[in-house]
Amino acid sequence: MLSVLIVGVAAATVVLISFVHKGRGDRSKLLRYAVITMFIAAVLRELEPVQGVPVIDLLKRLTFLVTQTSSILLMLTFRRRSVTLRAARKIWAVTAAIGVLTATLVWFVPTHADGTLYTHLEAAGSPAGMAYYGLYEATMAVTALVVAVGCWSALVRTGQPIVARLSLIMIAVAAVGTMVYVALGWYSLSGGAADTSELRGQVYLLTLVLLLVGLAIGGLRKIVVEGQQALTIYTATDVIEPLWRAVVTLHPDVVLPSEGFSRRERMIRLVVETHDALTLIRSDSDHALDVVRDRYGDDPKLTAGLLLHLLGEDAVPRSPGRVTRLLMRLISGTKNEALMSSIRDLYAIRRACGSRDQWWKPALVT
Repeated sequence: MLSVLIVGVAAATVVLISFVHKGRGDRSKLLRYAVITMFIAAVLRELEPVQGVPVIDLLKRLTFLVTQTSSILLMLTFRRRSVTLRAARKIWAVTAAIGVLTATLVWFVPTHADGTLYTHLEAAGSPAGMAYYGLYEATMAVTALVVAVGCWSALVRTGQPIVARLSLIMIAVAAVGTMVYVALGWYSLSGGAADTSELRGQVYLLTLVLLLVGLAIGGLRKIVVEGQQALTIYTATDVIEPLWRAVVTLHPDVVLPSEGFSRRERMIRLVVETHDALTLIRSDSDHALDVVRDRYGDDPKLTAGLLLHLLGEDAVPRSPGRVTRLLMRLISGTKNEALMSSIRDLYAIRRACGSRDQWWKPALVT
């Protein structure tokens, strides 16, 4: 039952990582390769009716070999000097060589009468069996070492978010668990008297849980960050766009071509263009605006008053709705303080325009 649960968690993690990491960069690709192949290897390991069948066992090990190589390359991309394309090709070449050697050795491993492979403990006296299983354990040890060092290097850096640190700790502990798993395998291959197969299975499941949880936490952090960014873009656009439409009628020259921009880039353009237009309006030397400046000396009422005076009340947008006002509170903690400050300034002007009935008195120019 626990094995089925672990495979279910693996499947959920595949969906999560595939959903979150949609980019085409090397890290996104490597992460997808690692998670998907890990899931396939976990499923193959749990197929009890065919456990020990040479072809299935070989496929499981080759699939997990891709997981290991992807994990190593992924960790190397986080170094100050990321892994070069040439180095990555060499690592994949070594992986291919190990895969060919593994595929060759599997046919020399002793088998039972039903054609299934000897276990670690049973293969202890067979050179081919020891080489086949020992090679697998060696690649796991190398992977665990690289991952552990990479996690430690990231953990000692300052400024890491708590969620990221928790994810790194879980993955590092999973690397330690992998080393325990490998040590138990080497113990069996060396002819140890005790049967460690059950203990190895428990360590494997625990290690897989830790690794999947670590990846899921990292994916969850990305979901939260991306969700906050999407919410900021939506809310800011809802706040600014009506005001932008109003002010660019007075200064259409501030509008730049915006074809091909992302939603975030378009939102930033709205902020910049609205502020540019408002700056021109506030600095207008027309003496007809002095009556508004004298009556409303400070923003946001000064800017709102100028807009009401120049455009008329019907052309100036009302205050944002309740949902938008609530969302503005939620996005107030956005890290980009300069951008958020600009958005808050425009939001205050919208609110001032919306409360015009409470303070605005049309100015008569004589």
